[in-house]
Amino acid sequence: MPITDGGYIGFSGFIVARWPCRFPQGLLMYRCLLLLMVWLVGSGVGAAEPPRTDSKTSSPSGNAMIRGKAGSSEIVISTTDRLAGAIHSLKWNDKEFIDSHDHGRQLQSASSFDCASGNDFWAECFNPTEAGSRKDGAGDKSSSKLIRLSAEGPELRTTTQMAFWLTPNEKSFGKPALNDKVLSEHLVSKRVRIGYKKLANASSTRSRSPYPRANGTPTHNSRR
Repeated sequence: MPITDGGYIGFSGFIVARWPCRFPQGLLMYRCLLLLMVWLVGSGVGAAEPPRTDSKTSSPSGNAMIRGKAGSSEIVISTTDRLAGAIHSLKWNDKEFIDSHDHGRQLQSASSFDCASGNDFWAECFNPTEAGSRKDGAGDKSSSKLIRLSAEGPELRTTTQMAFWLTPNEKSFGKPALNDKVLSEHLVSKRVRIGYKKLANASSTRSRSPYPRANGTPTHNSRR
């Protein structure tokens, strides 16, 4: 059912680090972080109004880092100014697990609308994206706006006003963008913490996205 009164969509889950194991053939598997093992443990939709933001207000620094001991090394997560609070890097044992070349490959959140409406749908037509727009490319700036950021010990918190993935008049798979501006009114707030209960090799993530009125049925997804 389309939602016309505004509200929020939420996501929570965790990423688990896997230590050395062996294939049946006896080959040693290199140590890795299993980024694809993200478990969706809760979601919700409810009434909410996004905080008002002033386009003239300067953004805080987006350069931050959190770390936590895991096995023989540390999990290190970092953000940068160019990504407006999206996660730029995730390392363990000096191995990088994120290709942060453009503004679409980060560990980040994005939203799409009306995918269940039964009408012609393409995912990027109205697609607020945490790290920025497709046009930002490999540049050093983001069309998204970082509202707040804090990083202390193993925990990172951010709020970002998301840019649309497509700028007005751009197309994706031959389909036009439906947004008429670059910066959306959609916010995403997330909390990332390295370590989950007694699991040092897990990182828990919670995100919440208020959305404005009359945007249709929302779908929230984490990109990697």
